[in-house]
Amino acid sequence: EKKEAEEAANSTARVAELEALLLEKEKKEAEEAANSTAVIAELEAQLQAKENKEVEEAANSTARIAELEAMLQAKEDKEVEEAANASASAAARVADLEALLLKEREAA
Repeated sequence: EKKEAEEAANSTARVAELEALLLEKEKKEAEEAANSTAVIAELEAQLQAKENKEVEEAANSTARIAELEAMLQAKEDKEVEEAANASASAAARVADLEALLLKEREAA
């Protein structure tokens, strides 16, 4: 009986020890899963931030392109206007010279 009681006590102690090991293992696995979830969430947040930055940079680039195109168009418009003014001025000068030449011919 004493031996059986000793074996039963040892068996009970072993069961308690195995249960404690199992609980420790489950706790560790839960902690690792939580850490893994946190890491995944952090990586997803970093990826989202990167995507947001890329979208913002693309929008800024598009806005800059539109701004440069508008500046170029304004420059071209100004050059066309200046050319038209120069042409009108030259035509007026030619008309003046032709009138002067006609006047001189009539005088001669």
